[in-house]
Amino acid sequence: MLRTRSRWLAGVALVAVLVATAVTTASATSKVKKPSGAPWIVYNITDENASGGAPAEYTVGMKAAAAYVNNELGGMKGRPIQIDTCNPNVDPAATLACANTAVSANPILISGYSLLFGQNGQSVIEKAGIPMMMFPAQDQQLNSPLNFPLGGGIATAWPIMAKYLANVKKITRIATITYDLASVRAIIHNFLDPLQAKNVAINQTYFPVGTADFTSQAVAATSFNPDVIYVGAAGTDAVRIYKALQQAGWSASKIWNTGTALDKDLFFDQAGSAVDGSVYTTYFDSFDNLANPEVKLFRSKMEKYQHVDGESQNFQWGFSAIMTMLSASKQIKSLSPASLGSFLTNASNFPIFMGQNFIPKKHVDPSRIGIRAPLIRLVRWKNGQLVNMTKGFISFK
Repeated sequence: MLRTRSRWLAGVALVAVLVATAVTTASATSKVKKPSGAPWIVYNITDENASGGAPAEYTVGMKAAAAYVNNELGGMKGRPIQIDTCNPNVDPAATLACANTAVSANPILISGYSLLFGQNGQSVIEKAGIPMMMFPAQDQQLNSPLNFPLGGGIATAWPIMAKYLANVKKITRIATITYDLASVRAIIHNFLDPLQAKNVAINQTYFPVGTADFTSQAVAATSFNPDVIYVGAAGTDAVRIYKALQQAGWSASKIWNTGTALDKDLFFDQAGSAVDGSVYTTYFDSFDNLANPEVKLFRSKMEKYQHVDGESQNFQWGFSAIMTMLSASKQIKSLSPASLGSFLTNASNFPIFMGQNFIPKKHVDPSRIGIRAPLIRLVRWKNGQLVNMTKGFISFK
């Protein structure tokens, strides 16, 4: 009887604690003044159907961050953030149309993941003087004084990875498996040149878009007996390549890739044991490093407002863009597209949410003025977690 009563009393106590916690939480939330007035428009130009739908995660990340800011932080300078989206579906004319529509919306910032934006929309935005945080899918986006990408894309990931492999890992042989596209062949020298400078032997294998069976590519790469195989693919293609390499007896610990592939649902879960131990570059802290309060916040708000786990670098790009803009706005007295662009241009060592810092303007390479965040981090997928390999963000001059 005593035992039963003790349990009953414990239950009553637990209910009391839960009620008190709920009241306290509700009270704290009610203290945040609801944002009002005209919304701050963040215009999102993203090819949501490209690459198996992976870029759509960029949009989801932006929406989660905007909902968090509006519902829990009182908006940005008391006004709500509104995400307007245009999906050009990797069409040049539609990309230009999205850019024109964006200008007419009078946004505070333009962000997104558009593969043809550099050639077909960027000049319109530059002429309007609107700051951008566009994913650097094309060289033009790395040459714009008004684009502030949260990472340098392959323009920084490839050469840093190559120099790390040559200088730190001391590899002497490498094989590459990449798309047989003119755009890839035109820029892969950014990866190969630093390796050749260190006399690393290179074997290149290309595959056409739409390849279903990667057995021959896997055999060609592994037969070279390299120290490392670089795979330039993401999504379904990457899953098939990694599985083909596994079937050829190749260890995933000797496969390197860029952060484009970093997606638990669309890649890691689909590839299973074929990716355990594989290495990647990223522009953010690992999305599994919950010891980082910013990553922990990101993961919790992705779950709360978009009902997804957030384990993708694309989610991080979108979420970070909104949060980095919010952080900048707190240091600008009169916020406008012009003042935001000016602040981002001149800020010294300004932190990117979950990422590195924007480097001071004086340190920017004049030939790549849009690379304001030139560093990368190395991460490894191990036992179902994305683990940091390097303590922080790295570069090689």
